[in-house]
This record gives sequence, structure tokens and C-alpha cells, in this order.
Amino acid sequence: MKEILFYKTIDGKIPCYDWLESLDTKVRQRIRARIIRLQDDNYGDCKKINRDITELRCKFGAGYRMKDKIRLLS
Repeated sequence: MKEILFYKTIDGKIPCYDWLESLDTKVRQRIRARIIRLQDDNYGDCKKINRDITELRCKFGAGYRMKDKIRLLS
């Protein structure tokens, strides 16, 4: 199982959390479920942008797209 880490600004804010909180409750729940599935390598509908970044596409609501940077930790 992978660990999901979110970008944190110098002042301690996590922009992804702010963005999620701005969404409708149903949409927020679906996107959170999608993020959780990443832990099990279940990417669903996605597109490789480059070696490190994958775009996760959600076909509901406004057609949300999330960028995911994969970093392998040793």
C-alpha cells in the first residue's frame, strides 16, 4: 500500500485540502475516494504527462483533473 502525501506550503497550508473543501459534498466524497484508491495502485482513468506526473481524470461534475507526482522512496 502506498502512502499519500500532499504538498504543504511554508506557512503550513495544504492547497489540496482547501480545494476539496470548496467543492460540493458529493463531488468532494468522490474525489477523496479516488485519492484513496491510489494507495492500492488503482489509478482508473489517467494519462501519463511525463515520467513523474500522472493526470487523474474524473468524469463527473465539471470533469475534474488532478495531477499526481509519483516519487519512489527508498
